[in-house]
Formats: sequence, structure tokens, C-alpha cells
Amino acid sequence: MKAKLLEKIKVSSVFIVLFIISALIFGPVRVGAVDYENLSLEESLEIALENNRGLLASGEELKGVRTSVDMAEAARLPNISISSSYMRFGGDQEQFDFEIDGSNIQDIAGEFGFPLDDDAADEIAGSFTDIFGPIGEGFEQPDSIFQTELSLQQPLYTFGRISSGIDQAKAGYSAAEAGFEGDRQELIHEVITTYNNVLLAEELLELQHDIKEQVETHLDVVQSNLDAGMVTELDRHEAMVALSEVEQEIVEARSNLELAREGFRSLLGLERGIEIGLAGSYDEAFINLEDEVLKMAEENQLIDLEDNPQLEALAYQREASEASLEMTEAERFPTIAMVGNYSWEDEDIGFEDSSWSIGVNVSFDIFDGGQRRAEIEQAEAEMRQLEYNRQEAEDGLYIEANRALNAFYDAISQEELTAQMQEQAEEQLRLAELRYSEGVGTSTDVIDARAGYSQARLAGEEARYSRIESLADLYLVLGRTDKLLEEVK
Repeated sequence: MKAKLLEKIKVSSVFIVLFIISALIFGPVRVGAVDYENLSLEESLEIALENNRGLLASGEELKGVRTSVDMAEAARLPNISISSSYMRFGGDQEQFDFEIDGSNIQDIAGEFGFPLDDDAADEIAGSFTDIFGPIGEGFEQPDSIFQTELSLQQPLYTFGRISSGIDQAKAGYSAAEAGFEGDRQELIHEVITTYNNVLLAEELLELQHDIKEQVETHLDVVQSNLDAGMVTELDRHEAMVALSEVEQEIVEARSNLELAREGFRSLLGLERGIEIGLAGSYDEAFINLEDEVLKMAEENQLIDLEDNPQLEALAYQREASEASLEMTEAERFPTIAMVGNYSWEDEDIGFEDSSWSIGVNVSFDIFDGGQRRAEIEQAEAEMRQLEYNRQEAEDGLYIEANRALNAFYDAISQEELTAQMQEQAEEQLRLAELRYSEGVGTSTDVIDARAGYSQARLAGEEARYSRIESLADLYLVLGRTDKLLEEVK
């Protein structure tokens, strides 16, 4: 009995342990140390940089470009190839016997008017047989043939073709790296602004719930005044209409929040069905950057042309174009290469009969119909185009930086202005409610004041988040979104 009891206790212990493990693994929505229902901005950035599908695709594209450098450098190395074949023959073909007698010689000589006696004809026929008889033995077909050939080609001097090709590939890869860095910075910016938008959607939903509570409180006051005969049924109807409008706003705000969260989930590269929530605001994270931006703007040191991914990509593209031009101009000169060959052949698998050769090959195009000249002109035109693109991008950078800076200034001013508007609207609402409770004001006055207060609160929330978004926009234009990432961490 005691043994059975101990066995039951052991089984129960096993189930308890398994239950605890299952709860730890499958309980909260958590992968590793990340709680997706309470994501901080830092965690969101880390997840996006590891899982965002667009950035992963850009990374694979960068790896593909890297192989072009390997292929270009491989042109310096020798090209060694081997080929082998084995053929088996069948059929009844055999060697033939070459033999001629004296009568044939007499007939041929008689046709040309040179009659021969039998002895002379037999002697000539015997000579022909001795000479051409062995030829038939040489036509004997073997049963099989095994052939193998080893070839080598090593460029000796190409007048810069290979080195220019390597330079072009490396510059192209550097341009791709700059493009990838641009995609990465855009992702950091998008995560910050989208996180910002989700927080704003949450704030707006909470704001609508607050407004609903206030409208319901006002409706209770109206009902009390109506019961006391102080107001008419019209006041109650107006309050109920206002409540219905707020409830509709709540439905719309909730829908907007769900869409914002779903878009944010997709941006992070998370699977569909994962519920996400945000830890909260991060207003204080960028205070140092705001001061830094304002200081750099005052000192006119806001733009660094040497540290912008877009301009870096254009600079590397120009380097690649210059290397392409050099490679095209090298086509005017010959290519010199060492070539070698070693082959062997036997009637069976083996290496008895072999031969080899080694030499130098010089290849030079004498006339190409003007194709090379056209290719050079094309490369020169491409270089000029890239230079114009760089100048345009540089000019556009200054314009975009000034636009983003002005938007940041406007956001700061707008936040200060909305704070004052909110204080005024709150005081107007207090006075309207006081007047209505004393029977002096109307329900319409309260509803209008409450709408004004709601608009002021909404404008304040939007201005607060607009300030963060404009700062992120500015750092994206400047190509320094890593500074945002550092501040968040």
C-alpha cells in the first residue's frame, strides 16, 4: 500500500514539473526574454533589425553583390580544365588485304600502249603488294579508345583589364553597403515613428474614454436638473447625442489602434497572430539629441556630407564608373596569356601514349567597327550623369535638412501653444459646467466647451508626438539615425 502511495506521489510530482515547464514556456506571450505584450522602444528596434523582412532581403542582396568581387578577383588565377572520354567500338569491320597480280598490271599497261610480258608484270605486281600491303593493317579498328586532356590558361598581362574589373566590383560592393546602411537607417526611423504612432493611437483611445466619462457625468447632471424642472428635454437629448458621438469616436479610435499595432507587428517582422503591446512613452530619451540639434543648427554644422549613406552610395557608384571606363579603354590593347595542354590516349584506361604543349597566346582586336569608341563614350556619359546626380542629391540634402529643421522648430512651438490652449479650454469647460450647475448656462455651452477641451487635448497629444517624429525625420535626412538608437539604449 505504501509503495503504491509513493508511486502516485512520484507520478504527481512529474506532472507538476511538466505543468510548471509548460507554463514557463507557453504561458505569457514571450520569446526568449522579450515580452511582446509590453515592448519597449529599445526591444522593438532590436527585433526589427534582426527580423524585418525588407532589411533581410537587402542583406541577401548585399551578399550577392559581394560575390561579384570574388568573381573579379578570380580572373587573376589560372583556369585549369580537364576533359575525358571513353569510346567502345563494335561491328564486323576488319583489316583489308592489299594484293595485286601480274594480269592486272598487264591490263593497265596495255591500255596505255605498253605491253608487258608475264615476268615483268609479276615483278611490278609484287613490288606494289610489298609497298601498299601493310596499309591495310593500319586500318584495323581498335575495340575501345580512352582519351584525357588537361588544359591550362593563365593571364600574364591584360593592360589593366583585371585590376579595373576588381576595382569596379569593389566600388559596386561599397555602394551596395552604403545602400544597405541607408535601408537600415530608414528602418530605425520607421520603427521609432511607427512606435510613436501606436502610442498616439493608444492615447487617443484613452482620451475618448475620458471624454465619454465626462459626457456621462454631464448627462447625469442634466437628468438631475431635468427631474428638478430646471431644464428641458432638449438638454437631455443634446447630451445623449453627444454621448453617441463619443461612442462612435471610441469605435473608430479602437479600429485605428488595431491597425497601427498590426502594421507595427509586420514592421518588426513578427508572425501574424502575435499580440503586441507597448511599454509606454519615451519622451525623455531624445532630450539630449534635441539640444545637440539646436546647437549644431546655431553653429551651422548640421550637415556632414562625408557621413550620408545616399551621398556615399553615389560616390562609390562614380568610382565604379571610373573603373569601368578604365577597363573599356584597356580593350584597345592586347591580352597576353600562357596556355598549356597535356593529353593522353590509349585503347584502354591508361596513360601510355601522351603529348603536351605549352606556349604564349596574344589576342588583339584589329577592327571592331567603332564599338569600343562607343563604349568609352557611354562610360564617360555615365560618369557625368553620376556627378550631376551627386550635385543634385547634395543640394536636395540641404533643402530636406532645412525643411526637417523647420518642422522640428514648428513642432516645439506647436507643443508650447497647445499646452496654453489646453489650459484655456480646461478653464472654459470648468466655467461652463459651473454656470450650468447654477442654472445660468445651457447644456449646449457645456457640450461646446467640452468639445473644445477635447480638441485641445487631442492637439496637445499630437503635438507632443509630432515633436519626436520631426526629430527622427531630421536625423534620417542627416543620415544619423544611429544616434537615435544610441539614445534609446
